[in-house]
Formats: sequence, C-alpha cells, structure tokens
Amino acid sequence: MIHLKKEERQLLWRKYINNGLSYDEADFKVKSTIKYLNDLVDRLRKQNKPELDIQERFAREFEKLINQ
Repeated sequence: MIHLKKEERQLLWRKYINNGLSYDEADFKVKSTIKYLNDLVDRLRKQNKPELDIQERFAREFEKLINQ
C-alpha cells in the first residue's frame, strides 16, 4: 500500500475542484485515484518488479494524473 503525501493529495484535490467538481466529488475522486495507484503498485509487486521500477512507474502515473 502506498501513501500519498498531504501535499500530493491536496494537489489532486485542487485539480479536481478547478475542473468543476464539488467538494464531495473531489474527495471521492481523490480516494478513487489513491485506490488506482495502490492497485498499480500491488500489481507490479506481484510481478516481482524491482522497487526502483515500481517507484518510477508510480511517479509517471501520478504525473499523468496531474497533467490530465
């Protein structure tokens, strides 16, 4: 399981609010995004990927989410 830093969660939340979501919708979307990222990390760990590869993949996915 991964943990987003408070600043990362706030960055996602602000992005969703700026895209026109309500506070409740943004909260739900952040939780869904965290679940997606956790599932990604779990899937990569089950494939026995090196931790460095997992961290790089996580960073790329998080960047994609921020830039959408």
